[in-house]
Amino acid sequence: RRLDRMLRSPEVPMHKVIKLLEGDPALVQRVWSRACGAAYLSPPPNFHAAVTRLGFDELWRIAMSTCMYDAVFRVRDFQSEVNMLRTHGIIVGEVAAWLASGDKGQVYLAGLLHDVGKLIVLQAASVKPNERAPSYELVMEVVAQYHAALGVAVAEVWKLGDDVAAAIGFHHAPEILDDHQKITQFVRIADIATHTA
Repeated sequence: RRLDRMLRSPEVPMHKVIKLLEGDPALVQRVWSRACGAAYLSPPPNFHAAVTRLGFDELWRIAMSTCMYDAVFRVRDFQSEVNMLRTHGIIVGEVAAWLASGDKGQVYLAGLLHDVGKLIVLQAASVKPNERAPSYELVMEVVAQYHAALGVAVAEVWKLGDDVAAAIGFHHAPEILDDHQKITQFVRIADIATHTA
């Protein structure tokens, strides 16, 4: 969230971005990995050059997708479902950003987190060993009914903005919105395309 705020400011101080990134080993690893990829002839000479090579837009995407591997995405009893949610969100974010023009960051974030409400339900249904867990069918029914509304609550708590909250809440029915319809349609199309593929 700190990196997101920093990258949204009109004047982005590179030295502060580098310092913030260096404090997170997972981000450093992902930035190095991307900057040394097959798309480039040689690896960057240092971390500063790696960040410069990727640019702020790519750096932001790396940071947002890295969040998907945080401890919050480790849920006892439902880890395979959570892993699928994570992968699906990353792909939907990429596809939605590819479809969009202009401010792709918000579209990517909305696609990345469009099913975050499902995670909330799965976390709530996860119990300690030797405790009685709800049935899988009940959990999936609650996921189907409430994940969009819970996703909006998460977007509000995390202060992700109205566009992202609307896209999360209405990604199954963007046509009923008056405002924020475009971003929501990008997420809906990306969601359908990803499920179809």
